[in-house]
Amino acid sequence: GSPILTVNNGGLIIDTVSAGNPIFNFTNSTLTLGTLGISPSLSASAANFGGADTITVASISRQTSLPVVYPLIQYSGALNGFGSLSLSPLSGGFGGFLSNDVASQTIYLVVSSGPITPVISWNGNVNGNWDTSTLNWLTGAAATNYADGTIVKFSDLATGAKTVNLTAGFSPGDTYVETTNANYTFTGTGSIGGTN
Repeated sequence: GSPILTVNNGGLIIDTVSAGNPIFNFTNSTLTLGTLGISPSLSASAANFGGADTITVASISRQTSLPVVYPLIQYSGALNGFGSLSLSPLSGGFGGFLSNDVASQTIYLVVSSGPITPVISWNGNVNGNWDTSTLNWLTGAAATNYADGTIVKFSDLATGAKTVNLTAGFSPGDTYVETTNANYTFTGTGSIGGTN
């Protein structure tokens, strides 16, 4: 049979996908989930909830659009007591709710409100300077300038300079270099900090 994981009047913290597909019994307890991604945080052969149960999400990453859906718990057998689950307030100003998709046998977190972090893509068509005034970036098809806190992307789609002159210290929300053909060189006296 399946292993059994029982939590009564306590708490359980899960940061990564678990193995073993246990029967999950949870009563009057708090389940804290760390890293959210495309795979469920917990896989169970059955999930049984009873009493006042709470799901807490440690943090929500920056979002570029809403709503966004994260799988939390996948169950291959029975789900009992879903109605007893509540969601603790989400961090970072986000709001959301729990949803049970019977067809996929998955409990999801739906993040439905909160801050949106803008995404801009390097185009380098004016010059190679990364600064806060030059329109070397695109948001969609519109030229724009850089501001700290935005998410920046460097890709094969840039039509201009691939040598990027860092003119100062910059703190984007995140930095992504996603290329298969373009070779970027970052140079200058500035720096990129505070990013993933």
